[in-house]
Amino acid sequence: MKKLIYLLVLIVLVLGVSGVTPQPAAAQKFTYTSGIQLMNVSTSPGTVSFTYYNTSTGLQEGSVATDTIAAGESKNYYPHPNPGFSGSLVISSDVEMAAVSNIQTPDGSARASYIGVNAGSNSVYLPTLMTKNGQNDTWISIQNTGGSDATVSIDYSDCTSGEPTGIVIKSGASKQINNATETCHSSKIFSGVITSNQPVAAVVLQEKPGVMYAYTGLTNTGSTNPVMPTVTFNNSNNQTGIQIQNTGGSSTNVTITYVPALVGGFGSSCTETQTVAAGASVTFGWPAFVSPAPAGYTGSSTCVRGTKFLGSAKVTANSANMTLNSVVNQAKYGTSRAGAYTAFAQTAGTPKVVFPLIFDRRGNSAKLITAFNLINLGPSTTYVKCTFQGTSYTFTAAIASGDVVSDNQYNKIAANYLGSGSCTAYTSTAYTTVDSTARLVGVVNQVTSMTSNLLDTLMIYEAISATP
Repeated sequence: MKKLIYLLVLIVLVLGVSGVTPQPAAAQKFTYTSGIQLMNVSTSPGTVSFTYYNTSTGLQEGSVATDTIAAGESKNYYPHPNPGFSGSLVISSDVEMAAVSNIQTPDGSARASYIGVNAGSNSVYLPTLMTKNGQNDTWISIQNTGGSDATVSIDYSDCTSGEPTGIVIKSGASKQINNATETCHSSKIFSGVITSNQPVAAVVLQEKPGVMYAYTGLTNTGSTNPVMPTVTFNNSNNQTGIQIQNTGGSSTNVTITYVPALVGGFGSSCTETQTVAAGASVTFGWPAFVSPAPAGYTGSSTCVRGTKFLGSAKVTANSANMTLNSVVNQAKYGTSRAGAYTAFAQTAGTPKVVFPLIFDRRGNSAKLITAFNLINLGPSTTYVKCTFQGTSYTFTAAIASGDVVSDNQYNKIAANYLGSGSCTAYTSTAYTTVDSTARLVGVVNQVTSMTSNLLDTLMIYEAISATP
């Protein structure tokens, strides 16, 4: 049975679409180039094929490309030989694969990361959207993962009319929506829901000059208690914003509990509570930790303002039991570094997760490194062993239920390392029997190891579940 992965691919500036009216190329803030890291997570060699679809025409561009990837290995691809291409990509394979796409400016001054999806949905949820929020704006790329033309609409939390409707997207192809050119918005920060008669996938790019974030749209209504594996506050000027979207029909009081990481973390456990109206989204996190409190903040918190924190967060109370989705933004103040990822349901996770893209001092100028946080959402302590492609380095940890551990690959593998990693949960430190009750989720940060580099080198993506 063929396995499919869907990705947005950008080589040059993408034309935006508002409703069904094409916008000028200057709608977005950058020119773009994309790279893809594809990992074979199976125990057998895999054959992959790459089919590209042009945004402007909606049609396949060029012939289908093929390649092979050994079991447990990963390969890096610059997706298209045509420097004028912009559009989407469908990857098909005969074994299980995982994909991460890094998108950046041609000079690498702004970067972001997101994961590919195996299937779309008739509804896609976008917890964080912006227009004219300072200099921040968002745009959305929507890809049709169905077998025939899709007719797409978007419902925004702050608009009463004038929202995009009747957008027709051919199978496999994509179109872009530029929030900065829309006139219906009454809020600077809002959320959205895409609906379609065919399954679709979406990626959101949040941008301001010199800064880029990306996240993959969520293909379900969420959960009543989402989990955020990596949050940090007042940590060398790093701050985290957690955008909670209420996808239910009633207002609800949401409490988030912040827990320091068991290994590599710091700070004390504390809570924050705010009200999230039906269909709306609210920012948690940094407003409860910074000192002084930001103007207009109405939440309540036991967190000590100005204290340093590194760990995880989870929704521990939800008064009306509404379904929630969440996107987490991380930024380093005083620099352009920024990135985003989507939260996980409390019921998510598998005994094995993979990281298709791992760095150790990669590149002559950026010297990129990676670090990840892992949470065990299973019912009991599990013993995790993480291995990395082409190296003897391993990371092991015992993780109690609900706890989080961190590992930074800096100076642990090899200079200029580019590869992948995987973490598997076991029943003991013998690391022989897979713990079938373990449910691991995680987040990977990619960033420069050079403190003098203040450009946007931060890219964040979610660990991908795999079969042990």
